[in-house]
Amino acid sequence: MPIRRPENASWYLALIVILMAALVVWAVLSLRVDLFTDEMKKKETLSVLLVIDNGEKPLLTEVLFYNPVTQNTALVDIPVETGTLLSSVDRVDRLETIYKPDDWEAYREAAGGLLGVDIDFALRMDTQNFERLVDFLGGLDVFIPNAVDDTVEGVRYLFPPGGVKLDGAKARSYIEY
Repeated sequence: MPIRRPENASWYLALIVILMAALVVWAVLSLRVDLFTDEMKKKETLSVLLVIDNGEKPLLTEVLFYNPVTQNTALVDIPVETGTLLSSVDRVDRLETIYKPDDWEAYREAAGGLLGVDIDFALRMDTQNFERLVDFLGGLDVFIPNAVDDTVEGVRYLFPPGGVKLDGAKARSYIEY
């Protein structure tokens, strides 16, 4: 007597696969970890490396320090032409020489080593996205102590003195100068 298979066995198999997929989706959504929130719960000072680049080299490098207990924040500028001992190339050179937009872990470590801290997070933004962000925020308020009227490599930079609100294109031009 032959063994008879139920005709709806493929439906049972499909139902099991769908239930397994739903279980995996639920597990991924409910068990995910927010690294930033976890770091803030440790009640330590957080450090974030902020880099704005033009696709090849960094134009602006800042390290943001935030203490969640006291809610104090500090922003430290690291000029890209800062010279330091770079262990990745075994010589003293400018910090920007080790910057690679695709793999900038060495740059992150060198910036942290320069300040004597381990940098927790890093944020990279190109100039186009910086321009969009400034426009989205409604402009950038800066104080320019002296008027700027200069031409560098065929590009003219013109900024008035005093408190100025820069739109995205002018802010981009300002950090490129």
